[in-house]
Amino acid sequence: MTLQKATDQGGAALGDIGRRFIWTSTFFAALSVPAVLVVNQTAESAGYLWVLASPVAFIAVNTWLLVSKTYRVDISLGFLAFAAAASHTAFGVHATDLATGVVLVMAGSIIALYTPRWRREFLIVYSLFMAGMAMWWGRVDGGGVLNAFGMVASLTLGTYFLTNVMRVAQESTHQVGQYQAVLNQLPIAIFEDDFSSLVNEFGKLRGQGVADVRQYLTDNPTEIKRLMGHINVLDANQSAAELYGEDRQNLLGPLEVVEANGRNTDAYITELEAIWNNDSEIANEVVISIDPDIVAAVKWLMRPQEGARRHFVAITDITELVRARETLTELNRSKDEFVAAISHEIRTPLTAVLGFATELANNTTMADGERSDLLDLIVEQSKEMAYIVEDLLVSARADMGALAVAPFQKDIPTLVRETLTELGQRLRVDHPGQATAFVDPVRFRQIVRNLVTNAQRYGGKNRWIEITEDPDFTSVMVSDDGPGVPPEMAERIFDSFVTAHEPKAVTASMGLGLSVSRHLAELMGGTLVYRAATDGSRFILKVPTKPPTEAAIPAADSTLQTS
Repeated sequence: MTLQKATDQGGAALGDIGRRFIWTSTFFAALSVPAVLVVNQTAESAGYLWVLASPVAFIAVNTWLLVSKTYRVDISLGFLAFAAAASHTAFGVHATDLATGVVLVMAGSIIALYTPRWRREFLIVYSLFMAGMAMWWGRVDGGGVLNAFGMVASLTLGTYFLTNVMRVAQESTHQVGQYQAVLNQLPIAIFEDDFSSLVNEFGKLRGQGVADVRQYLTDNPTEIKRLMGHINVLDANQSAAELYGEDRQNLLGPLEVVEANGRNTDAYITELEAIWNNDSEIANEVVISIDPDIVAAVKWLMRPQEGARRHFVAITDITELVRARETLTELNRSKDEFVAAISHEIRTPLTAVLGFATELANNTTMADGERSDLLDLIVEQSKEMAYIVEDLLVSARADMGALAVAPFQKDIPTLVRETLTELGQRLRVDHPGQATAFVDPVRFRQIVRNLVTNAQRYGGKNRWIEITEDPDFTSVMVSDDGPGVPPEMAERIFDSFVTAHEPKAVTASMGLGLSVSRHLAELMGGTLVYRAATDGSRFILKVPTKPPTEAAIPAADSTLQTS
């Protein structure tokens, strides 16, 4: 049985109880009042009025207990005992007759529960049986016949209605049990909210002339918390307790609002507006905790019955989904910037190459020195494009897991100087002499080239390189006296398409160089990290001095993330 079906049947059952009570009370009054009038003239005691009326009172008490969802057997039986005691002490009803009447009502009710197909026939036969019993006890005079008639009327109707009440109670209890079982087994948080108090507050606002609740709440933001506090949480399942990290009982009562520095304002206004408009559905995102930060999707689970003021609300933790969405948005933005940057970076040297080549082709009288200078520029710009393409290819292969390196033992200072010569850079290189490491020379030069280019783009005027060696690793530190990297960007700069800040007076950056360099360093068994300094930035590349099978990741850097 689904949660919707169980709830619908429970509501229908309670409505059926009310209709049966009205019908039974009316019919019983029509039968019993004439009998009471006659009995009062002929019987020994007016106490028979209580005997006839007490079943109706008993029925009314049971109906109220069921409709208010607080049905308890002890209260029902307690009232029955009270009615019996009152009949005996106040009205002098004989104890034997009293006990017999109670037993007959309860016995008939219990038997009728097990005769669903023949219940009506059973009650007719049972009523005749009770009348016969009354006659058999010797009450054969006119008053006795009327007493028997009144007894039959009250007990028959009482038995019939009590039977149906017990049946509905039995079914409702079973359905409520099913509902509770389903509710607690659901993997998402479910709340039952009561909007009655909030609807009453809305009525007051309408009386004050408020027509647009969204505008009203926008103009009066302090009202949001007050009105949300009028939502009363009636029930919550185990998943809700786990989501909030609270005991279930602590979640019940007036709804507590999480302000979250204003992030929930629009969400709360949307929910209040939906209740104001009596909408049947709503889907929303709300921050339900700020330490830690938890974002939840809120959805009304089912359409309420007409006039109902209760909703089942489903809440799902979507914190990771929201973070992924924000990351995707940032990635898309970065890729857009990347496309613009790569277009600029490739177009600039390509335009230069085309321009210089065209000039060489058209100007046949150009001096040899000038021609040589143009050829050097063409070579330089072509190399720039080759570097860009190389970084793009490495990044693509790394994403596919198809990137490989071939380490050899090489002299690190020599490779660094070759790279600087290739770049046309004259930097101070401090090193103790010979320092070897097992590296892929092509990929090592690519890393150094990216680090030097990065320092040129973002660093200060002064740039230098320091090479040191220990038993396990050779370190290459590229330093500059620039502004450095913001602390919150210290790790993000190694992600693809991310730059810490825009360079000044140079072409746009793709944001791939550091990401590619870290990946290559780790493939060779080394690391690449950023360290802030008081006088600028430090990028430290460590490569192993032992063959790859013997090398180990530096302990201090073993927890660094890969890009």
